[in-house]
Amino acid sequence: MLHVSNPGYREKYTAHIQDKYGAIKDRNSLLGENVILNSRYTKLIIVKERRARKERQHEIMTSGQRHAEIMSEQKRSITIGDLFAADEKGKTPRIAVLLGAAGIGKTLTAKKIMFDWEAGKLYNKKFDYVFYINCREVNFDTEQGSVANLILRNCPDQHALIQAMLGNPERLLFIIDGFDELRLSLDQPEESLCSDPWEKKPMEIVLSSLVQKKVLEKCSLLITTRPAALEELRQCLHNERYAEILGFSETERREYFDKYFGDKGKARKALNFVKENEMLFTMCFVPIVCWIVCTVIKQQMDEGEELAQTSTTVTGVYLLYLYDLLKDPRRKSK
Repeated sequence: MLHVSNPGYREKYTAHIQDKYGAIKDRNSLLGENVILNSRYTKLIIVKERRARKERQHEIMTSGQRHAEIMSEQKRSITIGDLFAADEKGKTPRIAVLLGAAGIGKTLTAKKIMFDWEAGKLYNKKFDYVFYINCREVNFDTEQGSVANLILRNCPDQHALIQAMLGNPERLLFIIDGFDELRLSLDQPEESLCSDPWEKKPMEIVLSSLVQKKVLEKCSLLITTRPAALEELRQCLHNERYAEILGFSETERREYFDKYFGDKGKARKALNFVKENEMLFTMCFVPIVCWIVCTVIKQQMDEGEELAQTSTTVTGVYLLYLYDLLKDPRRKSK
């Protein structure tokens, strides 16, 4: 039997990962426009716990100064490499749930994990293969499938390797991204679940069997979701670990501006302008807001307009962003 970590097969798969996840598309990009993932990705604050809903809401409504204090108080922040690390009792989880609000960076983090694993920087001693499952795409699966089919989507033309992969489930990681967007119900009766990774079933049965560990029991799962869908997800899990993305600290906001503008002078000018409005700067802890703010300011700079003409409210920035999309019919937001 082929070993799952056979170098020849691994090279083909990692090349596929690099092509698929090494670049990202901005939401206002033209067809064929891409950004190198590592040129934009900025570290996010992640904590190994679940915070109360009221605490999350309070954080967003606080002043910039209080928000900075809250972020600095997160003594137990972790990295994405810690999600499957052994705890203080030496126990390593097989399921990790990564929580986060809309636009906080869950999908980008999932793709960063894929890319860093391919580059040999993350989880290489733990997992031979990492597979990405997009729940939004799964919603359109109307035909029956199997766990083996899910693997083949990630590594096409690798039929000969599938049997070896399935024979070493403890070396496999499945990233299930966007559980909150899943329209299929995973609340399936136990008798309908499958234990054979080759058995073809409706997709809700296949995913439910994978999440509930009825198939490939020893594989690992990383599931991203918004907090609103957490209770539904918890009903399917057992012995899971939770972590939550809080967003950018002030230091990371500065780094993001540097990466986005690619020119320290322009980045400093833009950042200083944003910091004049405490609430606007505070809301930039959310990556998608930070991106929109940078996009609008760059547009103003490129057109030679004074930044004073740029709205300093979050709503105003959104309107300017929308205006820019509408005035260029070639651009289509994703």
